[in-house]
Amino acid sequence: MKRPVWLLNRVALAAHRRQLAEHGGAPGVDFALLALAMGWPKTVLAFTDGRISLFGLAAAYSEAVLRLRPFASGNERMAWLLGKLFLAVNGVEAPASVADQLAMFGALRAGAIDRVRYERWMLMRRVIDRGGAVIGVARDRAGRVLRVGVLRRAPVRAAARAGAALAVPMLQD
Repeated sequence: MKRPVWLLNRVALAAHRRQLAEHGGAPGVDFALLALAMGWPKTVLAFTDGRISLFGLAAAYSEAVLRLRPFASGNERMAWLLGKLFLAVNGVEAPASVADQLAMFGALRAGAIDRVRYERWMLMRRVIDRGGAVIGVARDRAGRVLRVGVLRRAPVRAAARAGAALAVPMLQD
């Protein structure tokens, strides 16, 4: 992986001010927590020895803001925004529809999934969006295989003729 373009603290502050202006909320930032949150993805990268995707680093930005809550209000909004902004400045488009992305982000926010699973979902969606296939295996707590699913995106021409969008559910480990 090439060296990522990191988000600066002042970018997060400017984005927060804009979000407050557009959507309201209490102003206020804990600058120490913000510095920790903005450095979190760099720490994740260091501890994975560079074996993490840009999606994983974007998920780390979101995870950091959700856990540390550096803003007086709008932490969930900022966690979502900073993850998407990180991908954008690194030239990567977030996969899936906004509704699917928000559903998965909601699961991350609620603690139903962790950062690694959130990253894995984004990577799978990117493969599918590029016309690939993903095989998913659902297991029970004992590790027994419950079902195996193959998700494959329909060719663009066939999907256009059918006039329907393809909906791909989240895969589980």
